[in-house]
Amino acid sequence: MFVRNTVLLFVVGFSVVSNVYALQANYQLSYQGEYSSNAKKSGATTTNVQGVADYLSVFRGELGLKEASGRFRYDVTSAMELRHYANGSYKPDAVLMLDATSNWLISPRRFEWTFENYLGESQIRVLNANTPDNRQFTNTFVTGPSITLRFGKTDNLVLNARFSDDYEEVTNNAAQRANASLEWGHRISLLSSISATISSTEVKYKDLLSNRGDSKALDAFIGFQTQRARSTFSLDLGESRGESDRRGTTSNALGRLAWAYQMSASSQFSLSAAQELTDSGRRRVAVAQQGAVVANPVVQVASSGVFESRRLNFSFSQGWQTDSVNFSAYAEQQDYLNDPADVAQVVTTVNKISGRDSEVFGFDASWSHSINRRLDVAFNGSYSLSMYPTVLSPVSQTVREDTNQSVGLSLQYQWGRFLALTSNISQSERDSNEFGQDYQDTRFSVAVTYGR
Repeated sequence: MFVRNTVLLFVVGFSVVSNVYALQANYQLSYQGEYSSNAKKSGATTTNVQGVADYLSVFRGELGLKEASGRFRYDVTSAMELRHYANGSYKPDAVLMLDATSNWLISPRRFEWTFENYLGESQIRVLNANTPDNRQFTNTFVTGPSITLRFGKTDNLVLNARFSDDYEEVTNNAAQRANASLEWGHRISLLSSISATISSTEVKYKDLLSNRGDSKALDAFIGFQTQRARSTFSLDLGESRGESDRRGTTSNALGRLAWAYQMSASSQFSLSAAQELTDSGRRRVAVAQQGAVVANPVVQVASSGVFESRRLNFSFSQGWQTDSVNFSAYAEQQDYLNDPADVAQVVTTVNKISGRDSEVFGFDASWSHSINRRLDVAFNGSYSLSMYPTVLSPVSQTVREDTNQSVGLSLQYQWGRFLALTSNISQSERDSNEFGQDYQDTRFSVAVTYGR
């Protein structure tokens, strides 16, 4: 019923905006055939369970609408996928994905109202393999005003208020959150500015029986931003204060640093680090805003709640006439204020602690080469080590550790202006000290895409 209603709303919305003359529309139709050597991600150490090979057919249609003129502006990308497994590993499935943002310029540069909606899939349990039976529909709706008051040419005061509502099909982490922030900004020079911000977030869970406990977070910090010919730099310093029904009040220093340096016209280096209180509802929206709907938009963070986050990220990119290289390395530690394991005292072979705290280290690398005007080849690889300090194995009584690694090779041939042929082969593997969680999977796919 939820998906059916969403489709109806989108169709009605399309019939209304299609009469706007400044409307930009694009569409894409594709078919992808995929072979998987281990469709169910069966663990190699699980007794009497072997990997099940299967063939997946995916029919996909995508429609994008964009209106960038006038006082009501919006950008909508909708996609529908029909999935079918030839050997019956999973039932046929239809998946709707929708990314929609709109901005109502009630008084341009003074008073604006924002609407956002993100519909897709997330994992039910992030510790398990990303398989169809471990996915659920999720929807995040965000709305609120932005008010800007200007004082002369160098000072302004910005008030932002946002209300968001999370829907989750299976898990009981659905929540509503309210966020308000007040920021004063002062321009020191043409390329540098300072700011002072106070922000408050309150999270309330819909399921009163979930025992998650409501959370609050308060941030207060000062910021500095500057830009030079080849570099940009920003720094925030302050304090984060969190309050939860389970752990009471906690307070930590807040810090964010971001530096990007343009070494040449085709190469860039960037470094970022942060320590703050955040929540996965905001994180989910941030992931959705990075780009349009992708072929498998499973958000890895599926749990709601406020958590302490410490992140470090390094990235490098280099381009040449026919080649490009990208590399990024990252580390993150998450400590949830309402982790279920915080109140657990005893671990038995029957009842395992189910915590959400995590420590992740990893890197991603890719190389692409343009053979000619129509044929491109790309290679990508990734590695990550995930540790879950509050997840103890009932068998070994040790902290769970997962090592994930993957490599892939793809070819794309542009056949005319609107038709593209893509072939991809990949190998993924997970090694875990949790019984039955090891697996290997080899995939090969061929896709035909038509769009403009």
